Amino acid sequence: MYDPRTMTDAAVTAGDPAADPLSAGRAALARHAWTEAFDRFKEAEGIAPLSGPDLESYGQAAFFAGHGDERVDIKERAYAAYLAEGDAVRAGYFAADLANEQGMRGRMSIASAWARRAEGLLAELPETYAHGYLALVRSDMARAQGDLAQAERHAAEAVEIGRRSGDPDLKAMGLTTLGTVKIGAGSATDGIALLEEAAISAVSGELTPITAGITSCQMISACRDLTDYQRAQEWLEATDKWCRSQEVSGFPGICRVHRAEIVALQGGWDRAEDELRRATTELKAYAAIPPMADGLYAIGEIRRLKGDSAGAEEALREAHALGRSPQPALALLRLGAGQVKSAQAAIDAALRESNWDQWARAR
Repeated sequence: MYDPRTMTDAAVTAGDPAADPLSAGRAALARHAWTEAFDRFKEAEGIAPLSGPDLESYGQAAFFAGHGDERVDIKERAYAAYLAEGDAVRAGYFAADLANEQGMRGRMSIASAWARRAEGLLAELPETYAHGYLALVRSDMARAQGDLAQAERHAAEAVEIGRRSGDPDLKAMGLTTLGTVKIGAGSATDGIALLEEAAISAVSGELTPITAGITSCQMISACRDLTDYQRAQEWLEATDKWCRSQEVSGFPGICRVHRAEIVALQGGWDRAEDELRRATTELKAYAAIPPMADGLYAIGEIRRLKGDSAGAEEALREAHALGRSPQPALALLRLGAGQVKSAQAAIDAALRESNWDQWARAR
């Protein structure tokens, strides 16, 4: 099986790291010198087309060097490169990965098209790790449609394929997806146990950097949603330690949103708002819509608590424009202004529109 964690070290030995931009980029990536790696891969691609593995490395460097806006284009080139190289499994994996990327950006039609490409490439092949990543896409799509039984089935399938194929990233992502589905369905204890199993592999250095960051942030996000702030603080500290070991500053933007929310709950409103502003600005470059919307909602909540009604409403409307419900904060603003009927109507409407997530309804 292809393993991106061993690919970079093997690639470094292919030549003198100082001899050309491509070798220099590979060497910089192995040192986690993200910006240097990004610059060298960019330079190398200007000289000659990069291979599939080198484009993967380029995409990873782009993410951690703060060029998340370029990552999807790089992934599309990696997909095309693997297809040209005759590697249907890796091309299928990238098609599934691009379906996930586009889904995160709210481009569901494009996401569906990439998912169908993955299905076409993998349909006639024996089971591989790529089939597990496609199962994750199917789980996310089923969850978006409110079909929890299908979402849970596909997530469990991904976990089992991850175990059988020996892919720790896939197993962790499957556990995380399965855990969040169970929490949303009301089985919080079971869901948290699955998330913890995934998160401990992340902070223990068993996963690739991007998967580790996503897994840890999902754990912290679940703790926040369940108002389990002690557990959230424990995982924040573990994630901070992991970030320092990987030379990344708080997994771009996302962890800082969660950290700032905890600070706000402890009364540090001004410090939390400053951190949230920085985080949401950074997340914009990654088109990370859900966490950016969470950050804007948190800004609105802080401003409401500080008595800045106009500022709070502005932030909440920005969050709403990104697909995040502005409730209950907006209803509380109306209630604070004495508009009781308006506040009640807003909450009633939010409950009618709420999806399958029982914990979201409870909040």
